[in-house]
Amino acid sequence: MPASYPFIEKIVLFRHAHFGHCDIDIPNSNEQLECCLIGGNGTGKSTVLSHLYDSIQSQPVDGPCPFKVTRIRTEEGSFYRLQNHVRETATSSSWFRDTIEADMEWDSLPERNDITADDFTEIFQEHQCNGTEDSPYPTFSDSITTAFLSASKCEMDGVPAPSLRDFVAGQIRERDSEFSEYLTQKGNRSKTVEEAEKDFIDQSASGLHVLHSIWNSILADAALQFDLSKEGKVVSRTTGAEVPFESLNAGLTRYLTYIGLLFQRYFRKPRQTGFVFIDEPEAGLHPELQFHLVRIIRSLLNGHDVQLFIASQSPFIATQFPPQARVLLHCKSGHKLTGERGKAPEGAGPEEILRTDFGMKSIYPNEKGAKKVGRYTGQKPSFRNSRDQEEIADLLDEIMTNRRA
Repeated sequence: MPASYPFIEKIVLFRHAHFGHCDIDIPNSNEQLECCLIGGNGTGKSTVLSHLYDSIQSQPVDGPCPFKVTRIRTEEGSFYRLQNHVRETATSSSWFRDTIEADMEWDSLPERNDITADDFTEIFQEHQCNGTEDSPYPTFSDSITTAFLSASKCEMDGVPAPSLRDFVAGQIRERDSEFSEYLTQKGNRSKTVEEAEKDFIDQSASGLHVLHSIWNSILADAALQFDLSKEGKVVSRTTGAEVPFESLNAGLTRYLTYIGLLFQRYFRKPRQTGFVFIDEPEAGLHPELQFHLVRIIRSLLNGHDVQLFIASQSPFIATQFPPQARVLLHCKSGHKLTGERGKAPEGAGPEEILRTDFGMKSIYPNEKGAKKVGRYTGQKPSFRNSRDQEEIADLLDEIMTNRRA
C-alpha cells in the first residue's frame, strides 16, 4: 500500500445518469497510484472522472447524480465522504467511517433507486464522524494540488488554466525576470549579456529551456519548433516562418498545454501531494504521441505523491498501464455500472488490449481479413515490378477485389 495520503479508493454514485447506480473500486496497489478508465461510448468514463475530481475539489458536476460517496484513504485510515449536490446552497459534505461497509444495509444500496442523501445519512448515522475523540474527522489538507485537463475544461486547483498562447507568454515573462535577477548576482556582473545568457541556459536556471526541449521533441515530426528568441512563437524548422497558435491541430495544442501546465506545477518543485485527472487526451493525436503521453506525464510527476486518473478509448494509452490499473466500465444487471480490472497482461500491445480489454473480436473486417491484408501487401511489389500491361490489369483487379472484401 502506498505511503502517500490522501488517495481515492472507491466511488459510489447514486441515480447516476441512465445507469441508476455506479460502484467502482479504484486501483491503489501500485506505488504510482494510477488508474486508466476505459470502456465503450456512453459508459460514463468522462462523467466518472469529473465526479472523482469533484470528490477532491468540491465543485459540483453537471448531471443527474444528486449525491455520491467516495472512500478516501487518509493518514488516519479510510473514510467515506458524502457530497450532496441537490442543496440550494453550496454543496454539503459529511464524513463516515468505513465501518459502514459492514452494516447490513450497505449491500442493499444498489437496489435503492429512490435513496436520497438524507436517507443515506439516517441509515448510517452511527458511522458518521462527529469530530469527537471517538469519531474524529479525517485529516484533509487544503494544500492538496489538483489538475483537471480536458477539451471542455482545463483547471489547476479549481482555477481555469490559461490558453497555450497565454501560458507561453507567462513563461517568457518568468524567464526574463529570472534572467534579470541572474545578471545581478555576484560573479555575473562582469559578463557580457551573451555570456551570461549562455551560462544561464547551461545551468538550467530557467525551467523554460527544459520545457522548450520537451515541446520541440513533440513538434519535430511536424517540422515545427518553439523559438525562444522570438518570444516563444512556433516557427517552421525549414523556413523560420511563424506559425500562428490558432493553426495548430486542436489535439496537439491541448497536448502541449497539458505538458506545460504539469511541468510548471511539478518540475523542480518541492514534493507535493495531489491529483491529476485527464479526459481523453488522445483526441486529435497521432498514435505515436498517444503512446508516449503517459511516459512524459510520469516523468513530470516523478518525486511527487500524485494520484493519476486518465479516461481514454485509446489502446495506445491503455497499454501503458498494468492490468490492475486499467478499469473497464460496463453495465451489469441492466442498470448498475461497475468497474472490472484489465485482462491483458502487463506489457501487452495495442492489438491484445483491443481484443481482451476493449472486447474487439478482431481488428479486421472479417475472419479472412488478416489473410487478405497479407495478400494485398504482397501484391503491391508485383504490381510495381510488372511491365506486362495484361498482368498489371489482372493484379489491379485482384487488389481491388481484396480491398472491397
